[in-house]
Amino acid sequence: ITAQAQPAPVISPYAAEEEKYWKIVTANPADFTSWTYLINVTEKEDKLDSLRKVYDTFLTEFPLCYGYWKKYADLELRHGNPQRNREVYERG
Repeated sequence: ITAQAQPAPVISPYAAEEEKYWKIVTANPADFTSWTYLINVTEKEDKLDSLRKVYDTFLTEFPLCYGYWKKYADLELRHGNPQRNREVYERG
């Protein structure tokens, strides 16, 4: 029996940039500009779990940013989650 090599994990070209901005906003949660960069980088990957984490954390820090509540709700709808879409709007 021959052991087959496992394929190398696919690493996003944005992973290092995303990690960099997470470190910045963790150290300084009030840094609105870095949050917007983090959101933009994470949106390029379109990974739902990562985007949820970014939006949830960002909107805890900046709950009055209604445009981001809408972006978050639209994201859920785009991914086929009408119930979560409604929940995001209700939270906002």
